[in-house]
Amino acid sequence: IRLTLVGEPHSTLPGEVYPQNKFGGYQDRDYGRSALYAKKSLAIDASNLPAGITLAWAGGDASHARVLAVYGDLALNNVTLTSGYAQAEALDSTAQPWTLARGGGLAVWGTATLDHCTIGGNTASGDLEGSRDRGTYGGGIYANAVTLADCVVSGNLATGYGAAGGGIYSVGGGDGASGIDARLTRCAVTGNRVTAQHAYGGGLFTLGGGPSHSATMTLTNCTIARNLAQEKPSIPSGQQHYCRGGGVYLGGGSLAIQSCTLAENQVTGVAEPFSGKPNLGGGGVGATIGNAHVVESMKIWHSIIVGNELNGAAEDVFTGSLLHFYSYGCNRIGKLDFSQILVPVPPPDSGWLDLSRKHWPKTGDADGLTLGLSDEPYLLTFHGPAYALPEALAPPQAQIEGGLPTVVKGGAEV
Repeated sequence: IRLTLVGEPHSTLPGEVYPQNKFGGYQDRDYGRSALYAKKSLAIDASNLPAGITLAWAGGDASHARVLAVYGDLALNNVTLTSGYAQAEALDSTAQPWTLARGGGLAVWGTATLDHCTIGGNTASGDLEGSRDRGTYGGGIYANAVTLADCVVSGNLATGYGAAGGGIYSVGGGDGASGIDARLTRCAVTGNRVTAQHAYGGGLFTLGGGPSHSATMTLTNCTIARNLAQEKPSIPSGQQHYCRGGGVYLGGGSLAIQSCTLAENQVTGVAEPFSGKPNLGGGGVGATIGNAHVVESMKIWHSIIVGNELNGAAEDVFTGSLLHFYSYGCNRIGKLDFSQILVPVPPPDSGWLDLSRKHWPKTGDADGLTLGLSDEPYLLTFHGPAYALPEALAPPQAQIEGGLPTVVKGGAEV
């Protein structure tokens, strides 16, 4: 279904506000143009259609619009959303001078439940003025909460002054009585990009409940590969700039990674510490640093996190200022950076390990691994069904030559 008309030029969804530069909760904001807009909960079930349903924005460059915005809960089954373009547009308002460019394909204030869906080739393009309440979030999906199963999120872009979640941005229940946990199961998040002066989460970003709550994002049997968090070029000297989490970024709450593969994600930017803390980190997985956010925990088990890079060098897991890092064993990881984790992290022979915030390594864990050719110690090979996007949706960085990658040692899968 080719969508050429803007159904709602001023889509209304809640968004964060910062009066006097202090967090003031969530209020209705102008999200700009949507081809389709529903101010109620919505379900589209195409599970009985062999080819499903494709909703594509086809209004041309002169009239950008996201594909779908929903003020309520959304359930999609066997649906593809593509070619959406959420663009910041100037408003005659001092309270909100620009529309919010969030969710290039899909913006939902509620829980977005997607099953066997594809979100590909969408863009969120924000304004270039610094602000605390106009970040560009979710090139593919922006939602208060997400539950995805057997989905592909690929080839999406988020760009602006501050941008996060090239593929997916999940708030985690920001305006409710409590946080809402997010889940991705058997999903592929590949070839997405975020480009900004402050860039976070090339593949996906989780806020973990926002400033008022705590929630957990759980990734199970997922492939997070070839995503990019990239600083915009030519940032003026002396201005702060941050770039973290090429694959996944934890901005708050907790993150659990079970039986997943994170490979060949990247962070690129100019390394320049601010307030004594690194501004870059986490080619594969990154977590926030500092006093502005609380990141509760990161838990990893039975997962492969290898071949991710920071400016071309190995950088797979960056724990930021986590309260706790837990391994439950049988992980294969390249480089781990615990340099900013909160103390205490006593040495192994201190006798105080029960107080440690760093629970690594556990049974079956190995780190220091790299990708290489078949005659080298470790190799990333692909097996299982390939995730294939239509050619029009798949830029070069989104194409995968196989299914789930496996680290190989000595010619045998481990």
